[in-house]
Parts: sequence; C-alpha cells; structure tokens
Amino acid sequence: MVITQKQKPMKKFTSILLIAVSIFFLASCEKEKGTTPGGGGDTPNQEEFVKCKINGKDFLSNDDSRYHHYIANTAGGNKWLNLRGSNIDVDGITFLFWDFVGVGEYDIAKMADSCALQYTEGNPPTVTYECNQANSSAGQTSGKIKVTVHNDTQVEGTFEFSATNNANPDDKITFTEGSFRITR
Repeated sequence: MVITQKQKPMKKFTSILLIAVSIFFLASCEKEKGTTPGGGGDTPNQEEFVKCKINGKDFLSNDDSRYHHYIANTAGGNKWLNLRGSNIDVDGITFLFWDFVGVGEYDIAKMADSCALQYTEGNPPTVTYECNQANSSAGQTSGKIKVTVHNDTQVEGTFEFSATNNANPDDKITFTEGSFRITR
C-alpha cells in the first residue's frame, strides 16, 4: 500500500488520537483515592468506621455493622449519644455525649461540652483507657471531638485524644488523626 501526501495528515491525526485515548484510559486505572484503611489521610472505603493512630499504630474498626453501634436517647431534657467502633479483636473506641447538640467541636475538658472518649482492649485481660472531664481537668488527659455531619441516619467527624489506663494512671496512650462515621 502506498501512502499519498493526503493520507499522511490523517495517519498523524489517528496516531495522536490513539495516544490521547491510551493516556486517558491508563490515568483512569489509578488507585481510587479514599480507600486506604488505617490512621490518618484518606477515608476508609467503608459505610461505617472508626479510624486513627494509637501511639502511631493504625487502628481501623471492622467493616461490619455488628462492630459498630449508635445509641441515642433523651433524659432530663438532654440528648445523650453513645457511638462505638470495634475491630475484629473487639478493641474499640467509644464516644460519649451527655448533652449532644449536633455539629460542632467538643472539648473534653469543658464541663459545658459534656463528653468523653474511651478505648477498650477487648482481649482478656481487658484494659480500659479513658479521657473524661475529671482526668482532663486534672491535666492527665486531653481530647477533642469535632462532629462535621449529624442527621437522622449518621454521625461523622474527627477526633484526637490522650487517655489513661483506669487501673494504672501512669499508663497513657495517644490517639491521633482520628475520624469516624457511625450510622443508625
């Protein structure tokens, strides 16, 4: 087959189009963002999760609704809320609010915010670490929860805290880069 001068621009155009289409498809094959489990950075590709770094080590709750709970009630005119996410070892992080008002930032040291965080290592012997108003006011712990989404079906946000072992106050752990989404 002989290529004439008129066919050369068409061949060039076809080659450029083929290269452009190849680049487009290769770029679309990149790893989807937001699916990296573990502490910090991306949001896990799970409907429900509690994720953070505990003393620098990744923690991610199990991708199964049996490992999460969302309990809400009203008592004495205050809305209380209990959220929890656990991993396969039943290690879990619990968020407690005694006067939940929805989206906003909750500082555990402030009495007006009425909240606490708890971490329980589930394998016997069970060890519980807490960050509550009493130990936070005493300077032993600190923590904040930021609720960014609250509606009839879910609560979502970020958190960071330090906590002390209930049985040994000198045993402390730190939780950083935390995020959560719990659904009803």
